[in-house]
Amino acid sequence: MAHERDAAYGKDELTGLLRRLIDDEGFVETDFVLAGSARLLFQDILLRVSDLDVVARGTTLERAFELAGGPGHDGVTTGENTGDDIAQLFGGRINVSGKWVHSRDRTDALIDSAETVGGFPCFRWRDIRSYKQDLDREKDRSDLARLEQVFGSPLVLATRLSSPARATAGAR
Repeated sequence: MAHERDAAYGKDELTGLLRRLIDDEGFVETDFVLAGSARLLFQDILLRVSDLDVVARGTTLERAFELAGGPGHDGVTTGENTGDDIAQLFGGRINVSGKWVHSRDRTDALIDSAETVGGFPCFRWRDIRSYKQDLDREKDRSDLARLEQVFGSPLVLATRLSSPARATAGAR
């Protein structure tokens, strides 16, 4: 069921890097959410992605920027969609910022509404759909088409991706 995209990193490698950030570097799981296509990777809808986008707050965000200047990391860059600073960790495989592409979505709301997938806090489906529709890049259109294949008809997909988060096993 997984779809391969031209990208460099699989779930196992990126999971290992996230675990290092949590276990060894002080990242607090209640202070970040995996954005972008992370959920598609962790639910085996995509096999590989080019990086993981993380929206963080508090000490987790501060720690990301501290780490960015150290060995094995790529410093700080400016986000093309937000203009916000982004800490590039592990050679740019994990990118951490304090906000996401939608200025109307507050960081706290995105983090607090995260759903746990593969042991990590991830965007809700409706948050994924919303930003992918708004950015409308080729890869976003491809991901939305893939989600339609996985979930079924456009109506089923729209219902699934726009319904409020439900309390489910493993959800935060």
